[in-house]
Amino acid sequence: MTTGIGVLTLDRDLRIQSWNNWLANATGLEETAVRGRLLTEFAPPSRAGFIHEVLTEVIGQGTTRVLSPALHHCVIVCPPPRTLRHFQEMQQNVTIALLRSDQDIVGVIITVEDVTDRFAEERERPDLARHGGKSGDRDLISD
Repeated sequence: MTTGIGVLTLDRDLRIQSWNNWLANATGLEETAVRGRLLTEFAPPSRAGFIHEVLTEVIGQGTTRVLSPALHHCVIVCPPPRTLRHFQEMQQNVTIALLRSDQDIVGVIITVEDVTDRFAEERERPDLARHGGKSGDRDLISD
């Protein structure tokens, strides 16, 4: 997996218009295979309705939404960058914002950040999460 961030755009009908190389690498799906399809086709089935509601809210109200992996895990189903005991899917921090052309709303732009390794480390070392990176008197994170 390459480092970076996934970026995709949806039109007002919530159909994929662009899908960058990072997403192609992460999912194994090229932009030509996903263009024109609904994003919810690539969401976890149990979350597709919720994701549709969030996308509709962003378009309708002009809000920006951040979907934390702690609550939402992922928006686009794809494997983690490496085999992990705790996760079957990549854990994603997702930002969804309005996309405009001049004053017209033309859709949404979505960024997807892979935070799987960070979440896996926190699961492996729960003392990091409980003590803000410190275990007892010893600093567990070093520069």
